[in-house]
Amino acid sequence: METIRGTFIRSDDHSILIKTAYIIRCVGMAIDLIPYTPLIITGEYTSPAVFKIQSLSLDTDNKEDFIRLFQRRNFQKVGKVRATQIYNQLVYTAEKYDIHDFSYLSYEQISESLGELKLVPETTERIAILISGLQHRCELYDKVKDYGGTFADADALYQKYQGGAFDILLQTPYQGVGCGLSLKICDKIAKQAEFHPFDPGRLKAIAQILQKELEQAGSCCVTTDKCARLLEKIADTKTFNIISGYTLLLSLLEDKTIILQQNPQYGTLVYPRGLYSIEKQIASELLRIDNHTEFTGFQQYSGSWAPDNDQLRAICLVRTTGVKIVTGGPGTGKTSVIHEIIREYQKHAGNLPVFLCAPTGAAAARITQALHGEYTAKTIHKLLDIRKFGQDDYHPMFNKKRQLAKGLYVVDEMSMVGEALFLQLLQAIPEGSVLILTGDVDQLQSVTSGTVLKDLITSKKFATVRLTQIHRQNGESTIVTNYRHVRDNDGFLETSRHFTIDYPGDQDLMMQKVAEYYQLYKGQCQILTLTRKGKLGKNNIDLLITSAKAVNSTQYKRTGYYLGDHIMMTVNDYDKGYYNGDAGVITQIRDNDVAVQFYEGSLNLTEDDLFKAEHAWSCTVHKAQGNEYDNVIIVADDEYSNMLFRSILLTAITRARKNVHLITTHNALSRCLASDNEELRVTGLAQILQEATNAKTTDSTNCRLYCEA
Repeated sequence: METIRGTFIRSDDHSILIKTAYIIRCVGMAIDLIPYTPLIITGEYTSPAVFKIQSLSLDTDNKEDFIRLFQRRNFQKVGKVRATQIYNQLVYTAEKYDIHDFSYLSYEQISESLGELKLVPETTERIAILISGLQHRCELYDKVKDYGGTFADADALYQKYQGGAFDILLQTPYQGVGCGLSLKICDKIAKQAEFHPFDPGRLKAIAQILQKELEQAGSCCVTTDKCARLLEKIADTKTFNIISGYTLLLSLLEDKTIILQQNPQYGTLVYPRGLYSIEKQIASELLRIDNHTEFTGFQQYSGSWAPDNDQLRAICLVRTTGVKIVTGGPGTGKTSVIHEIIREYQKHAGNLPVFLCAPTGAAAARITQALHGEYTAKTIHKLLDIRKFGQDDYHPMFNKKRQLAKGLYVVDEMSMVGEALFLQLLQAIPEGSVLILTGDVDQLQSVTSGTVLKDLITSKKFATVRLTQIHRQNGESTIVTNYRHVRDNDGFLETSRHFTIDYPGDQDLMMQKVAEYYQLYKGQCQILTLTRKGKLGKNNIDLLITSAKAVNSTQYKRTGYYLGDHIMMTVNDYDKGYYNGDAGVITQIRDNDVAVQFYEGSLNLTEDDLFKAEHAWSCTVHKAQGNEYDNVIIVADDEYSNMLFRSILLTAITRARKNVHLITTHNALSRCLASDNEELRVTGLAQILQEATNAKTTDSTNCRLYCEA
């Protein structure tokens, strides 16, 4: 056994990062603490880079680091003198109660003791939770591990219920599912307390897990047969006797946690009540916006641009308010159409504002750049001013009760927008607005549940124009040609000087080919992978590039980041102004921070901020969606065959403006071209819209009439 003294950095993927002379990844006890909390960890190295924890505690003897910790922004109005007083008071209180060290003090003892210093109440509370919390977590872990629980489970329970967590778990075992505990753990506790398998709490927990599994698959509902199979699998924890999936289905219906809907395509669909409510509300909000029709003043297009017929019809969508859709593949001029729609609206709508947004920072940056900075796009999150109010508790400041201004709303890359976020956006848009939704319905769908753009087009309830004529490079680009081959399921790709396909052999040879192209472009390219994991995954490729770049370079405070590094933020920080998916380049390294150039401008990021980022020399195709690069290197092998489907290949090749280099195997490429799509998503939004009794029938014919009038 070895003992490590260091400071907590952050939790990350079932592990924690500890900073000593260098950063160590520790597994076995994932925990969420305030950054730079001093810790003592006991365990052993399982590899040179990984340490397995057996026990951990606060390093209460580390006065210097505790004083630094108390001065951090987590604790209001605490300077060095005040921080020293806090540390000394804690030591004194431990001696007063004849306790080994202050990590064993209770929440009440700490609160009473620090009350004498007359600190800001929030500061006293945070210190009490920090110090007493670790001990509570360890005690809680000792109890839940008897039922198969992990330290992460104990941490999640403590985050929600603090010191009384285990008593609550004994009284209402299935509350644990809401904290992330498995149903198996909750079942063991429940059986010991003589709960029965049809307990209402258990049924609610099973419904929660069903909803989570559907959301992870991108669906909002499921057929009855598949639902019965899922329910039986979820409930089979080997604790109670096996219950038929259909029996569980009937029980959930009686409990009103799920509902049934008839669908002409799928038959009877089963909805978790929460997901059904979202789809009903989306339909209601869309029809609210679309049914309140006003003329904007636009009569006919008078701009200097020469649009084709489809593009002209799309521009004419701005004649009236309501919901409009413009869809098309690469090279069809969606961005040019957006530009002209905005110009025409501004000519005729007076001083009404224009709101341009996209689902990710990368997508917002791309559309802003494509419009030459004339109009600046925001992420939907920034437009709605979504803020954090607690643990996993986010709310938009603009909402149904406090809407944005009446105007023109353009949402780009709509195929990436999930149902929950779309509903929040719709609720914030007032009647009398024009809502233009643009995107390529054939590309990858949202990482969250729903197929919003596809469903809206399928419903045929909203004016829709599909752009079909290719304009990019006179229609001769091999990138666009291959996009059409993939989209139309032709089963082959063409090659050219600007679109190469390499079959190097094994993974080592494939990695060598990646390096060759990377060196050819001197790093001015984007490597796209299908997954984060694996030898040819994003994580390993980034590690190899960063390791090579680190030679004879100076890193910033042992963070692993160097001048010129490409980074991507992995979490939202509403105070600092960066969001998950924002990509930038480190342009300057200073003593206390680094300057990072993002698309909206430069931000100064501290060491803490960089631990919420990752290198972005490569990224997954899903993360790259909505962005464009001059040169793209795509790596697709057989290691994760479930990721080989047409829409991921289609999205990958259309990220490139100039050159595509596909490094693959014959089998992987054949599977990509042959697979219809990723796992089928089941939604009912199109049907709900079609059945809405107050919907008005509308189609793109109206747009043609506007143009011909």
